Amino acid sequence: MDVKDTITRVKGLSIEDRNALVEIISTQLERDMGDDVAASKQQWRMTAAKTQIKLTDLNSDGVPEIVAQAVGEDAGCSPTGNCPIWVFIKTDPGYRVLLRADSIQTFTIQPTKTNGFRDLVLAMHGSAFDQGLYLYEYSNGKYRNTACYNASWRRRVGDEYQDLKRPDITPCD
Repeated sequence: MDVKDTITRVKGLSIEDRNALVEIISTQLERDMGDDVAASKQQWRMTAAKTQIKLTDLNSDGVPEIVAQAVGEDAGCSPTGNCPIWVFIKTDPGYRVLLRADSIQTFTIQPTKTNGFRDLVLAMHGSAFDQGLYLYEYSNGKYRNTACYNASWRRRVGDEYQDLKRPDITPCD
């Protein structure tokens, strides 16, 4: 995601869509973090407005869905950059959440599709050499986590560690 592509800066959204996204994200943040962070409705809206977004047509209907990732500790991000992420679809009454996940550093949109929607892989930063990878597929109106993998860029060989150019990927336990 390009850091410049926040709700307030991305091209291709009407002012009504921007306001609707700020509202739904601020509501999500307040619900998820309200007990831990004392913030006013206006502060939640300001935090939500900084959310990075990507407009992408996940279901090939000509209308882009919104992949949104929170930014900063005020939005629940860890010091390592794992942050909340959402996927929204535009409907007649407004935006609806297709996916919500915590502690995600990056995402990739896969070329494969499930039930008409592109599959997603969300990645969580675990350490300097390890990452959790989570496959999400669309089913019954939502994205659902269907597989988990560990990616490691370091391998133990005898008494030493060897850095890898390509990660070893293994299923989660």
